[in-house]
Formats: sequence, C-alpha cells, structure tokens
Amino acid sequence: MRSSNSAWRFLWWFATGLWIAIIFATLRYVPVWRDWIAARFTETPIVISVIAILVAVFGVTVIRMVRQGCLIRDYLFLAIFGAGYAYSLSRISIVVEQVHFIEYGLLAYLIISALRVDWRDSGQYVTALLVITLVGVADEYVQGTLVNRVGELRDVFLNILSGALALAWFRYGVKPVELAADWRATTKLALPVIGLIILGIGIFNSRISEFGYYITDPEIGEFHSRLSEEQLKSGVPDGRRFQEQILPQLYHGSYAELVHRLKGTTDGEVLVHIFSRDKHLERGDYYTAHRENQILEKYFPGYIIGTSHQWSEDKKAEVKTACAADLGDRYVSSVSAQIITAYSQSSQWIVICVLETLIALIWLAMFLRQHDPDRADST
Repeated sequence: MRSSNSAWRFLWWFATGLWIAIIFATLRYVPVWRDWIAARFTETPIVISVIAILVAVFGVTVIRMVRQGCLIRDYLFLAIFGAGYAYSLSRISIVVEQVHFIEYGLLAYLIISALRVDWRDSGQYVTALLVITLVGVADEYVQGTLVNRVGELRDVFLNILSGALALAWFRYGVKPVELAADWRATTKLALPVIGLIILGIGIFNSRISEFGYYITDPEIGEFHSRLSEEQLKSGVPDGRRFQEQILPQLYHGSYAELVHRLKGTTDGEVLVHIFSRDKHLERGDYYTAHRENQILEKYFPGYIIGTSHQWSEDKKAEVKTACAADLGDRYVSSVSAQIITAYSQSSQWIVICVLETLIALIWLAMFLRQHDPDRADST
C-alpha cells in the first residue's frame, strides 16, 4: 500500500509540476499563436475548443453521477457551478485569457488529486486553492517581465475563481470519498503557502507594479506618477536626451519593446502619455487627448518642447473646442495606473515582515505542540 501511494504521489505531483511548467513556458508564445490563428482563420477555433472542453467535462461528469445514483441536489449543484464557469468565461473578452482560465481549472484538479494521495480530509480544498493562488501570483510576475504580456495582480482573482469552481465541481460532481476536515493539519500545511503568497505579492508590487504618487490637478484631473507633486512642480529632469534618443523611436519599431525597456523610468512614463494622447486623438476621443496634452505641457514640458510632438496653439484650440461639452467631466488618466499610491514600498515591507514573522511563530508553535513528549505521553 505504501509503495502504491508513493507511485501515485509521484505521478500526480509530476503531472501538476509538468502542467505548471507548460503554463509558464507558453506565456511568451500564446499571443504569437493567437495572432497566427487570427491571421489565417479567426479566433473562432479557439472559442470552439474552449466550449468543447467544457461540454466534454460536463458530459463525463453527468454520466459518472448517473452511475453513482446521485441525488437531484447534486445535479443542481453541478448546474450552478457549470453556469458559473460559463458565465465567468463569457465575461472575459480576451480569448487568450479564456484559455488561461481553463488552464487553472485543470491545475486545480491536478493539485487536489495530488494532495488527496496523503490527505483525504475536506480541508485540503483550502490548501489547493492557496497553491493555485501562489502559482497565479508567480504567473502574473512572469507575464509582467515579458514584452508581449501584461502582469496584473487583479488577474490572479480570475485564476482563483477558475480554481474554486473546478474544486467545487470535483467535490460535488466527482464526489470523492473524504473525511471531515482536519483543520489543525490543514493550517499547518497552509501557513507556509500563505507566507509564500504574501512574499510573492510584495515582490510583484516592488518589481512589476511599482510605487508612486497620485497627483490631483483641479484644472486637469488626476493621474499616477513616479514623481511626487513637489518634484513635478520643481521641474522634471532635462528632456534633451529623451528628445534625441527615445522620442524618434516612438513610431519606428516595436512600441511594446520600447516601453518595456523604459519600464520604471520617467522617460517611459512620459512616452506612454504621448502615445496615449496621439492614439486617442486618432480614435476621435478628443477629451482624453486634450487632457493628456495638458499633463504633458504642464508637468513634462521639456520632453516635447521644440519637437514635432508639441502641439501648436491652433491644434490645441481645435481639440479643446471639439471636446468642449466634456470639459466638466472628471478626468482620470489610465497612464501608469498600475502604480501603487495608497502606501509606500517601505510600509509594505514592514507589514510583510511582521506577517511573515507571525506566520513563522504560529507554525513553529504548532510544530512544537505536535512533537511535545509530555503531550504525547498524556495522550
């Protein structure tokens, strides 16, 4: 029995690790494959594949439930979870993200199956969901380092939702034999994972999201910046190098690669403001173009003065007139919106250190309590 468990343990964890490796290894290439399919066909084959997978899983589950003689309430639960999964997918407009959503559903199944080799209590659904969260945070970090992907912590919630729905399907659709939750064992197993999640979020915030300031200008609106209001008012660094070396590359070459190379710099921040202004002007969104130009002229004038990207007085008047009806609206720039402004980086790491210390102490106390010889003798 022990050797059998060892074999299953190895197989399930190997499959889980392999699937995680596939998810991470394909992050860079998924947009390329999507564009290749879209150029030759449409994105319809991908959508059909996603639907086919869901229908197949649903069909196999129903057949299994019929053979097990499940109750009406079990079918009702399955219908609710199936509807929740389908609705969640329908709310994701990007086809690549729909595929990613399915990937995390399969990951949840692999993780819970691997955990159940050694722990058959229902508390392991919590552990599985925490592992999914940890993988999701790492996933978004990797995406944040890639030129053709965007890493955002809010996407982790989609991964968690997919995992949670898949775990619910496993429990109420597959209906495995399980024991009552052993919360002491579950907590001891979950605490290290929680510690890694907290650490991962901290690293993500520092390296991908970044920290900065929320600037409020009564005449323009609101925007995020890596520079404080005092720094902006005192004048940003000389933009001559930006004008000579960076600005000419804006529309010559890969914009994504240029922004990625300038990530975390004031040059990159200004470049995105210029790009946002120009693109919204092309689309006829004169209000956004007008506000972005105001931000550039008031806070980053040295970067555009004397270049072809500086608007003439006539052009400014023309754009302002075109959006006159919207000038009373509150404007919030989407540029650098990922910058964290609610707290500082040092405050974040102080809180993380405190939390990690508490987690370590709680885990150590549980470990010592479990291996206390006096306690063992008394039992």
